[in-house]
Amino acid sequence: MSERDRPVAERLSVLERERSNADDLPDYIPSVARFAQRLRDPSAARLALAAGPHRVWVGPSERNGVECVEVLHRQANAGSGCAFPRHLLAEHGVGGITVSAASGDPGRVVKGVVPDDVLAVHVGDVHAVLSDNVFLLSVRLDAFPDRIVFLTATGVREWRFPVRLRPPEGPS
Repeated sequence: MSERDRPVAERLSVLERERSNADDLPDYIPSVARFAQRLRDPSAARLALAAGPHRVWVGPSERNGVECVEVLHRQANAGSGCAFPRHLLAEHGVGGITVSAASGDPGRVVKGVVPDDVLAVHVGDVHAVLSDNVFLLSVRLDAFPDRIVFLTATGVREWRFPVRLRPPEGPS
């Protein structure tokens, strides 16, 4: 199914954006090469977000017969990736949320994928960078909230952090 045929609350327009040189994967990096191998077609990967040292690519894949979206986040000399079933966009309005340590920052980087109907994202009073269906923000550990808020044209959605994604209590 093409992205334009999907309901707006499930659509990831970034995957139908015309390919540009910026979408090229730095596949000389082993973790990026593994990301490319999981995609249906490596040329389908799109650079969805470039902010400071952060680069986030997304691409379509299939795992065990389930349509998925692969996400790769690179920053400086580190990176992380995840995959999530497409149906999570329809069920929860978000997918692929990860929380990771920020290079040189005592906080955490929160990132994820949202469908086209999301206009803004914030965690507490920290507003995310939102670009081509991907959001990213840095949150201080001492101010880490328990939910992410998504603003859409029809209202507000919230997603609660599972306990496993919340940073530990106390000094880090």
